[in-house]
Amino acid sequence: MKWFRRIYLFLLLLLPNIYVTFATTDLTISPLKQLAYFVVVIVCLLLPAFVLKSKAYFIFEGIFSLFVAPIEMASVYLNRATVSTTFLELVFRTHLKEATELLSSLWPLSLIFILLWVLYFYFAAKEPQEWLFPKIVSTILLISIPVIVLIGTVVFSVYARRIHYETTISGTLKTAKDLALMKFYKIHPYDFYLNSIEIIKSQRQINRYNQQLETFSFNISPKTDTIAELYVLVIGETARAHNFSLNGYERQTNPRLQSRSNLLSFTHAYSQANLTQSAVPHILSRVGALQHDSIYAEKSLVEAFQEAGFAASWLNNGHDVRYVNRIIPVVDHYWSAGRSMSEGEHYDICMLQPFLNIVNTEDKQFIVLHHLGSHWRYDQRYPKQNEIYQPCAGSDFSINMIQPQNKQLLVNAYDNSILYTDFFLDTLITTIESLHIPTVMLYLSDHGENLYDDEQELVMHGTYQGTEYEYNIPFILWYSDEYKQMYPEKIRAAEENKNARFSTMVVFHSLLSAANIDSGIDYQKDIFNESLVEQDSIFALTGDAHITLLTPDNSLLH
Repeated sequence: MKWFRRIYLFLLLLLPNIYVTFATTDLTISPLKQLAYFVVVIVCLLLPAFVLKSKAYFIFEGIFSLFVAPIEMASVYLNRATVSTTFLELVFRTHLKEATELLSSLWPLSLIFILLWVLYFYFAAKEPQEWLFPKIVSTILLISIPVIVLIGTVVFSVYARRIHYETTISGTLKTAKDLALMKFYKIHPYDFYLNSIEIIKSQRQINRYNQQLETFSFNISPKTDTIAELYVLVIGETARAHNFSLNGYERQTNPRLQSRSNLLSFTHAYSQANLTQSAVPHILSRVGALQHDSIYAEKSLVEAFQEAGFAASWLNNGHDVRYVNRIIPVVDHYWSAGRSMSEGEHYDICMLQPFLNIVNTEDKQFIVLHHLGSHWRYDQRYPKQNEIYQPCAGSDFSINMIQPQNKQLLVNAYDNSILYTDFFLDTLITTIESLHIPTVMLYLSDHGENLYDDEQELVMHGTYQGTEYEYNIPFILWYSDEYKQMYPEKIRAAEENKNARFSTMVVFHSLLSAANIDSGIDYQKDIFNESLVEQDSIFALTGDAHITLLTPDNSLLH
């Protein structure tokens, strides 16, 4: 009975790492990698057994490992990789109601985990107060540890010289040490705690940046004329360019916008990240993905407009984004739907009245609307009467529906959400048109979405490898007749640039240029200028905050 009990305890402790071994992209490519990984996992698992007796060892390991195991396994299931800081930030920032919805849709699996935990701690409590291994076995294990360390040092040193071109002994050993430490970020549960520490360190750095921002300035002089102007930035959610009929999609998902005059759709626009938390900051900042770590070191597009004398407003029906949380206290007007994304009848049209409450024909205004768009669950983003493409999963639409065999149900619901975005944007444009003032409205999505598009069978977004479907986003410009009359040369340049290839780096410079705010603008990143330079290769962040390169043929290089 004792050995049966211990086999169960060890198997449960090893379960997340067994899953990692056979399901993650970087390990499944090589049996040798899998073997080496698992050997290191066993060593790490057994280390506490040399200082803790059996009962204390299993209770400690259970507390240390089991309660965070579902997070590890969720990351492997969704991303085919172990947890990252970005994934953990999403977990930590998930609303309670959304988490409850997810758990309720997965209640059989949740119940199994709870039963396994209860049984684990019941068995652990039955363990005697004795050393886990006989003295001879402990001696062999202790001797094996320095041997494994020595082998690892040699392997990583060779790797450091051949791949990282280290030539000195000190440089080789330092790189080998760094490479070895990186492996702990893939071993459960060390990866959870190490990444949590990184999040804490990152937040402290952001706090230091925020203190520095008190004296930051773009050195923009306020516009002195009294002409009323309006610039509207609509940040969408999870909309991909491929499913917009404006861009050639076979379904009529943009019937209203396609009938609009003064509207341009830029078909080769790309997000700089495939997760909202990273993508939105790069929309609002002039800092590119390669310098992501310093994005909090300067102010945003919102504050640049304020420096130019514009009243800035933020309307929110979408995500809670850490970068935006710093901006909200400084805007002139702020409105939020104040509800969880998982609540029913939470449609983007609710933003129209708050927009009407603040917009006017007398001032210079910059307004950002962050809407829900096509965020999961797709079927909750539009009223039932707008469900044109059927069948959809309806009330059964849950996380359990995310299966390749349900692709058409997902696509139908997703396309319906794009149709509703078309309705929302068209209604917003109609409202703006009635003001009869110079106006530019720019709509783009934070990132796209996978919908089982190819043999990889990827779905949703935030993957660690990244795909074209996650980065190629809708990018739509509308302008009023009054604006075209005021700045005809800017409209001509925008029309000439509509087939250009660029990333969201253009947003900051283009909107300041649209408002004729002539300070700090890089005209090579300005869609309203003939000097716009196309980005053949675009740097972007993956779901684990690593850099990928989107090449002209839309392949991804890591």
